[in-house]
Amino acid sequence: MKTTLEALEGNKIKLSIEVDEIEFDRYLDGAFRKISTQIRIPGFRQGKAPRQLIEAQIGVEAARSQAIEDAIPASLALAVREHDLDIIATPEVNLTGGQETGNIVFDATCEVRPVVEIPGYKNLKVEMPALVASDEDIDEVVKYERKRHATLTDVDRAAKVDDQVTLDLVGSRDGQPLPGLNVDDWLYEVGRGWVAEDFDKQLIGATTGQKLEFTSIPSGMTETADFVVTVKKIQEQVLPELTNEWVAEHLAEHETIEEWKSAVRTRIEESRLNQVRNTVVEKTTAALAALLEIEAPE
Repeated sequence: MKTTLEALEGNKIKLSIEVDEIEFDRYLDGAFRKISTQIRIPGFRQGKAPRQLIEAQIGVEAARSQAIEDAIPASLALAVREHDLDIIATPEVNLTGGQETGNIVFDATCEVRPVVEIPGYKNLKVEMPALVASDEDIDEVVKYERKRHATLTDVDRAAKVDDQVTLDLVGSRDGQPLPGLNVDDWLYEVGRGWVAEDFDKQLIGATTGQKLEFTSIPSGMTETADFVVTVKKIQEQVLPELTNEWVAEHLAEHETIEEWKSAVRTRIEESRLNQVRNTVVEKTTAALAALLEIEAPE
């Protein structure tokens, strides 16, 4: 088999392939074997008749057509391996010789994966989150766990961050109530930022019995809404004292504060490592793509 390679415009190449008659005869043998399973020759079991008898009965034209159909993909695959090509689409094949006699000659126009050169990649930097958990990260988890076990005490003062306030909430737009923004006796922790852009800012400094009226953009929406909030009760969260005894009682798998904090640190860092593993390829690929100036293949 002879092959030549010609570069075309873009990321296309043309393979010209010639299969000589000796090599092609193997495909003819295979074609006659296929045909032998479809016809009956007296004196022979189906599929067992020799090629010469089949050829005498039906001629070589039908077998040659089948052999060409078999030879083209097989020869093309060999040529692709020979030239170490990375084809990314089905080739366009044009048979140029050998339809009736002689060597089989065909051209295959192939789209190959482009060779990309990325300028400046050696100085590329991809920003990833810190893997090491800071003391602030640990303290945040510890505070959250203590708040889960906090007790509430009524207070006679203005509301501040971390207070639990009981309130009636009315949210509307053009006089029509908004779903999810109308509730009575709702217990809400100031500072959560759940309701609207400056909802918590309005609550900070409010006192029991005060009615607040303001306009803000509800979370998850793009248009403003009118809010009427009545503060009915303000309660302070009293967190339990952080001691080894409290840890052992409420966190059964740990006996001391330091043991618990060490486990929290390990859990945070393992979680961050998993996140980095999941995103590093995506972020690196995106950063490399930003350096490219190349047209996508058709």
